Amino acid sequence: MPAGANITAGATGPGNNQITVTFGSSNGNISVIETTTAGCLGSTQTLAIALAGCGLNADLQGHR
Repeated sequence: MPAGANITAGATGPGNNQITVTFGSSNGNISVIETTTAGCLGSTQTLAIALAGCGLNADLQGHR
């Protein structure tokens, strides 16, 4: 996971088919591996995450 990202819901457990990830401020890849209760592993699925950010540029000027 990218730096600052954390799984905030659905981290582990049988019957869990959804996770929630809260991102920090870094782009990166999220990888998930399906695992059955018998310990069989599925294929690794990877998703590239690119944070859009706000892109704000505060250009303030004072007027009298």
